[in-house]
Amino acid sequence: MRSETTDRPGENTMRTVAIDGYGGRDRLAVTELPVPRPGNGEVLVRVAGAGVNPVDVKIREGQVRIGQGKFPLVLGWDVSGTVAEVGPGVPSFSPGDEVYGLTEGTGAYAEYAVAPAANLALKPRSIDPVHAAALPLVGLTAWQAIVEKLQVAEGETVLVIGASGGVGSFAVQLAADRGARAIGAASARNSDFLKELGAAETVDYRERDVAEAVRAAHPDGVDAMLDAHPAPDGGSGDETTLQAAGAVRSGGRIATLTAADETLGILRERGFEARRVAVRSNADALAELSGMVDEGSLSVPVAEVLPLEEAARAHELSEGGRVRGKLVLSVA
Repeated sequence: MRSETTDRPGENTMRTVAIDGYGGRDRLAVTELPVPRPGNGEVLVRVAGAGVNPVDVKIREGQVRIGQGKFPLVLGWDVSGTVAEVGPGVPSFSPGDEVYGLTEGTGAYAEYAVAPAANLALKPRSIDPVHAAALPLVGLTAWQAIVEKLQVAEGETVLVIGASGGVGSFAVQLAADRGARAIGAASARNSDFLKELGAAETVDYRERDVAEAVRAAHPDGVDAMLDAHPAPDGGSGDETTLQAAGAVRSGGRIATLTAADETLGILRERGFEARRVAVRSNADALAELSGMVDEGSLSVPVAEVLPLEEAARAHELSEGGRVRGKLVLSVA
């Protein structure tokens, strides 16, 4: 429909962090690449921040194949910044708009990134664009788990496994905002953090069996559970899900990020409503999340902001599995 440009680089190259093949963190390298151009229905974003997610590590290692195997491959789903150019058929944004959202799975670790306009929304006004990059993927995943899959309602009790991580920290807040009693399962060092987010109770999974601890306080079981614990390398995390399911009442609802179809089948045989959550772009939900941030009912926990050049360090921290909230790369 139109193609408008603002703030394009003087040269047609940009700084990125890309990989030239699948493998370890040593594959991540600062690389100069051509600035992409938006196609029909797409937006070119001048990137301020790029969120770092466990799936980025899996893409780097080749466990998840995105980008049709073409190298160099720029990583990164979460993007936040300013619209630099809009492609044909994009009436919803104009150059200069501050937006955030998801790419098609790659491209955010760069000074410029292309994303479908349908994947973007105006970023929250009350936080800077670097911190806004922490929200899209995990915020949408938590929204789709708590609001859409589990349909958590006021007065219910919800258990969140992996509550201090990216998805879990938003799930706790969304459950509490809907009037539910949120129980966060995480290490003891994160107890105060989770209570600040709205958790009514916490369980130290390292000290006690989660299901036994929850049942001791709630003999009838909780109404719903989200297992947001990241899967271990080479595994699906199914054992964690099956064990924690003992905390859920008969006929209760369970959502998981990683469990295999076989595990979901076992849970259903036990009488639970069990579903897997796979994030999908949803501009309307992003707009809802933006509104919650601006009204103060949703905070965006950021563990650390690192410069783009330290993407390998961000991956190392992510692989360590003890990140509280989200890691973000500052690009601007």
